[in-house]
Amino acid sequence: ARTRRRSWTTRRPWGALLSEWPPPRCSWRRGASPAREDRRARRVAAPRPAVLVGRVVSSAGAVCGFAAIAASGCGDDSPGARDVDTDAAASPTTDLTAAGVGVMARGCGLTDVVGSGVSVELDDHVVTVAHTLAGAREVDVVRSDGSVRSADVIAFDADADLALLRVDSLDIDPLPLGIGRPQLGPATMVSWSRDDGVLAQRAEITRRLNISIEDIYIEHDVQRSGIEVDTDVVIGDSGGPIIDAHGDVVGIVYARSRQRDGIAFATDATEVRSLFDERPQHESRCR
Repeated sequence: ARTRRRSWTTRRPWGALLSEWPPPRCSWRRGASPAREDRRARRVAAPRPAVLVGRVVSSAGAVCGFAAIAASGCGDDSPGARDVDTDAAASPTTDLTAAGVGVMARGCGLTDVVGSGVSVELDDHVVTVAHTLAGAREVDVVRSDGSVRSADVIAFDADADLALLRVDSLDIDPLPLGIGRPQLGPATMVSWSRDDGVLAQRAEITRRLNISIEDIYIEHDVQRSGIEVDTDVVIGDSGGPIIDAHGDVVGIVYARSRQRDGIAFATDATEVRSLFDERPQHESRCR
């Protein structure tokens, strides 16, 4: 008798933010393609991350779809090794890693949800992604020297997937925020992990994007401006900054591509500026 295997397929259109398991509005489909099995085998051994499926329009007007995995993680899972270049592309006179931090959020599970963040423009403040903090009752920030500070969420934007933390006595010199849409070219990504602390690695800004997607709760369609970045992103990098060759923060990483290795997506500096100016207070709840 034929063995029947089941796999999930989704009916959700482009522009959706999906929970990878189980996906919403699903139907059963017999069997699974070799490509699907290969993707499943290569998934990071960590709690299932959010999958972002969206439509992007490049600055030149070209339209293309993408699927991406939100790069936040839980607990002590080690998502795998990657090449790290401490001789990063941005200004060599700036210690970029000093402004990077780790973010640990508690409240929606048995283990911490972890991500990255950056001190940018404002003293004693950190920018990170909203999906790491959704529903958190307690938030800690880990400095590059390993010391830990408690933090308060003072702005939460579920549409742009950005959040602003206030951290008493953070004592970090903030990096400047870029102005307008970023230039294409060499850049640096800064991220944090439990094992390695704050690291910097080479990146390349390859496209400026206008992104149609759903908010982090998959409730309504939103628009955000962003960038496509050629760099290796793993679980826990969400919230890490993209820093241009002048040492300015020009983007905040929120996902990596499922379809193209070494491709990540980030909201750009205009969205961060809106976070600072408008201080949105969207509802923060477990997803």
